[in-house]
Amino acid sequence: MKVDKFQAIDNYMFEYLSSTQNFASILQSISSYKEPQHHVQKPKIPLSPQSPHSSLRSPNKLNIKDKQITDSQLISTQILQKQQIPYLLNDVFNPKTGVFGKFYFYKQVPQIVQQLENDILNFLKQCQQDNIIDLSLVVNNKFYLQELQIKEQFPGYFHHQPEESLTLLQLICESLFNIPVLLARLLFNKLNKNSLNHVKLSSASAPQYKQYKSLNFDSIVTYYNSIKQITSEERIIAIFGSNNNLSFKQIHMICLEVILFHPQFDFIQPFLYQNAFAYTCAARFFFDIDPQGQWIFNKQNFQKFGTSLSYIIYDIQSKPDISGENSIFGYEQFYVIYCLYAKYSNGDVTQNISEVQLKSFNQFTYSTRVINRVFNGNGRPLLNSNFAFADFIIFLLADAVFDSKTSCEFWFNICDVDSDGFIGQEDMKFYLKEQVRVWDRVGLGVQVQDVLRQIGDSIQFRFSFPNYFSLKELKSCNLHANFFDMLFSAQKFEQFESRDQYIGNVAIQDSGKGPVQHGQSAVWRTFWEAAYDDLVGDED
Repeated sequence: MKVDKFQAIDNYMFEYLSSTQNFASILQSISSYKEPQHHVQKPKIPLSPQSPHSSLRSPNKLNIKDKQITDSQLISTQILQKQQIPYLLNDVFNPKTGVFGKFYFYKQVPQIVQQLENDILNFLKQCQQDNIIDLSLVVNNKFYLQELQIKEQFPGYFHHQPEESLTLLQLICESLFNIPVLLARLLFNKLNKNSLNHVKLSSASAPQYKQYKSLNFDSIVTYYNSIKQITSEERIIAIFGSNNNLSFKQIHMICLEVILFHPQFDFIQPFLYQNAFAYTCAARFFFDIDPQGQWIFNKQNFQKFGTSLSYIIYDIQSKPDISGENSIFGYEQFYVIYCLYAKYSNGDVTQNISEVQLKSFNQFTYSTRVINRVFNGNGRPLLNSNFAFADFIIFLLADAVFDSKTSCEFWFNICDVDSDGFIGQEDMKFYLKEQVRVWDRVGLGVQVQDVLRQIGDSIQFRFSFPNYFSLKELKSCNLHANFFDMLFSAQKFEQFESRDQYIGNVAIQDSGKGPVQHGQSAVWRTFWEAAYDDLVGDED
């Protein structure tokens, strides 16, 4: 009697829930089972994308087909056999929803990936001569179909796009270690136990890491064995970080390597400018994933926010044109941030700025008490002991990207004067007393109690306690930007008072429902595009 395939799967699941031993024996028995009446079509082979590095795809390089196994039928058979097994995905990965949307979190390295990496090591062993691997050799990718199958079966595990022909450099970096090829120099220096020195913002020359044209095969195997149990998303942390964390300095170093070796960034000169760009990229990355101001990126950050540093680098690596780029590697956005900080730091972004200089931000928009708390790291802890370029970037983004929940948290911390986790009337009065004096000087005659009542009426949100706002509740309120404007800035309060009430509220409500990651924010894009056009126009 023929058993329906769905009924069979139900039986397997029952065996798994009732007896893991029985289930293991079933899997072992069906792993070699073949259905002669069914033919599984091979996956269609897409066109190979153009490599972002022209130096990595040279038709003049030696092809070592004679050194590799070319039995594609064997590869296909192995793939089809694995398709017969009803894999329990939850044992390996979970689809999760982080702060910035859905992503896949892998608990362990899938067995099929482990097999692929072992096969790659065996292939590299065939390629070595006297234990030396020539990184420039161009080979036909015998693992192409396997990688396509893994990308389909385990979404989000690999961020690179498999290619039919590639160099051993690419194969080692992306297929074996799951590290973008733009970071090859850093990877190979770590592999050979060379230290990766941090570059200061004031450094005038690029780091002099060794450029590798070949690698010792034994050193590849040794280093791979030390990280082989680590999933692809965590490998960038394990390889370039320390104590399972990536610090700001280490992410700055990674971003700098991307800028130095991505051909689209060749126009950025001299090194001081490249370095400031990388520094800006790192600060922008931390704005989204580090609202607590710990200045580290780790597995916990990834699980909470779903932001992948590897994916960001793979994405920019694949782009032949970076004009209008939205990610942390957007050049136009860097240019705006750089010029704004230079304006307040007397033209030197390597220097700290004073509280007096910060007070002049955006034509003295914020009150003295607000600037004092920003300057002392109450919105988010400072990177170092003084208010510098990275801290200014966090402050600028919190000001400009007012539809971001990260921005809301920054200003909540500024407003929570007693640090009790709530914004109460005493917190609000602390700022409004200063604002009243400003309003009196311009003849508005506004009283503190009047503003407190207006705040309650204007934000149109029902809080659990009438006189206390929690961060969670305020994030749910689409008009939180109005709330902070009325407390912190006499200028913005006047603008709020003179607005068309209907149009103003609708605009802020719409922006409050938008994306929370600042690179995707329409408010941020409007800001930097207008600022960039103004700056370029001034230069012309």
